[in-house]
Amino acid sequence: MSKIRFDGSVAVITGTNAGFGQPYALLFASRCSKVVINDMDDDLHGPSTGYKAADVVDKEIKEAGCTTVANYVSVSEVAKIIKTALDTYGRIDILVNNAGILRDRSFVDLSEDNWDVIQIGHLKGSFKMPQSAFRVMKKQGYGRVTITSSGSSLSGSFATNRLTQDILPEELYQDLKSELNVPVNYLCHENCQENAAIVESSGCCTGKLQICRSKCEEKPTPCRQTDIFTFSSKDLVLYALGVGASLQNEEDRNLLYENHHNFRAIPSFYILPGNQATIPFLLTQTINGTKLSFENSLHGEQYLEIYESLPEAGTLLSIPKKVEVLDKGSGALVVVESNCYNEQDAIIMRNQYVLFAVGAGNFGGPRTSKHIVPCLPKPARKPDLSLTYKTTIDQAALYRLSGDFNPIHIDPNFSTLVGYDKPILHGLCTLGISVRLIMGAFASNDPELFRAVKARFAGVVEPGQTLIVHMWRSGNLIHFETVVVENNTAAIIGGDRISDLRRFLDFTYLICSFNSLLLSVSLLTR
Repeated sequence: MSKIRFDGSVAVITGTNAGFGQPYALLFASRCSKVVINDMDDDLHGPSTGYKAADVVDKEIKEAGCTTVANYVSVSEVAKIIKTALDTYGRIDILVNNAGILRDRSFVDLSEDNWDVIQIGHLKGSFKMPQSAFRVMKKQGYGRVTITSSGSSLSGSFATNRLTQDILPEELYQDLKSELNVPVNYLCHENCQENAAIVESSGCCTGKLQICRSKCEEKPTPCRQTDIFTFSSKDLVLYALGVGASLQNEEDRNLLYENHHNFRAIPSFYILPGNQATIPFLLTQTINGTKLSFENSLHGEQYLEIYESLPEAGTLLSIPKKVEVLDKGSGALVVVESNCYNEQDAIIMRNQYVLFAVGAGNFGGPRTSKHIVPCLPKPARKPDLSLTYKTTIDQAALYRLSGDFNPIHIDPNFSTLVGYDKPILHGLCTLGISVRLIMGAFASNDPELFRAVKARFAGVVEPGQTLIVHMWRSGNLIHFETVVVENNTAAIIGGDRISDLRRFLDFTYLICSFNSLLLSVSLLTR
């Protein structure tokens, strides 16, 4: 492999007297870089007189036929170092901020003056030098900055530098000489793709370091079989059919054909894993003496937030946890959070389930929530876009095959028992229909653009009725409200804010309002 070269580039290197700085400067110069070397005479105990430290390296480079200029000030005098480079060469392509100051004192004997000098050289120098060089590089449209530091805080290494030169045996010092630890030159080359990396180089070895943070959570374990949700492309297609996807609309084909080159999931499908775990969990709860059941419980609100790219098949684990119970007088609001884990035990999404328990109130508990994701009102103007969908008489019968088997949606006797004339459509089905229409209108059915949805269920839809989804755009927000056309009653209302995004990109919030359901979707713009 040919040697990397720096033809015509200008490299500013601080702290070139000894240690690593000297071989950095010599190698850059030998590879045809124009070098600005900087160092002030300084030994282990304090400053000395004269400027021969930088002159030694300057002379060696020039004797080798290479180009260099010396500068003799402290890194605290940044302007003078930058001026030397610009006055001599007119630009700065590379900065190696290598300067350090040694004060050979024990912790007990270190004076405050020496402490201040160390902070100026190490801490302030690592701020001021890159800042000043960056301003020049930004105007040029190019630049590389490398900051060196002691590796002793990471590994306790006993490196070869001015501090150890008088301590190590000469033979050992030469065997570990700094010329054998020079990764900086490669890191500064235009072909190097490293950015914001931490590289350790000592004892003739170089390695890249990584900082790892644990999530401070124990490995999740299921409490019930329903906590485990296994699915495949077949389930994605069945869900899409259940919320109204149809081949009558060619744009829905990628939702219904698993071998389509652009096969996609409707994002609201991923409410199902948490729903499957949460319903059995809630049915084990007793609130203020009231045992929760299908007969006395209403799904009030739903929130889904996605953290990672979602799989199109596999096994997910949801762990539901009751976080608060609110006293609403005629009943109680039970708030359940459910984190969902993938097969690598990483949290990929969060569901929040709010249930209204009829007759479980008046126990003297709090009325205001600290956990429920809040809602935003729709704009006070006509909608910018409205889309309709006529549900079928079989809509609930089909949707329930995705796992929501509450008999209120299929059994006339049961629905009469709880106060309805006939079986009603699932609130989550209405939510899924609304999300499907919104994703098609604003995101080309791309689930990667979806971040979250919040829904408040406040009305009733009967299978066979027609839904109209009104949408408003307001800056980076899109609000919507879903209404039953036959009686002009809202089925989903409201909206909420989304804050945690996975990418630093432009984003659009999709806030969905329904009178039986409140929905909010966050999208990333293309």
